Amino acid sequence: MGTLCAAWQASAEAARELLLKDPLLLLRAQQAREAQAERSPAEKLLRDVAALAPMARRVRRCLADGLRLRPAEASALRQCAEAARAEVELLISTAKKEEPDAGRGDAGGDSEVA
Repeated sequence: MGTLCAAWQASAEAARELLLKDPLLLLRAQQAREAQAERSPAEKLLRDVAALAPMARRVRRCLADGLRLRPAEASALRQCAEAARAEVELLISTAKKEEPDAGRGDAGGDSEVA
């Protein structure tokens, strides 16, 4: 309740109206912000990478569904897509370098079990 009161006091009239309409909106937004802050750097990175495929799929579907682009827009789309492809290829290459060796064994180089 204190969070809502503090938000009310700090808000302009339009925000106050929104708080009256949907007080849980503020609480959900605050929880989402806290959850984002609690994620580790690796979790944040994985979330960003996981977002790439759905974005590409959404654009591809728009085009497949018949979205018509003017020549300048089509050219810009191709340039952006090529830049995205280059970045994803670099990402894949970098990620492969980060993978641990599967048959490497322990840190001492001895993979035998005692």
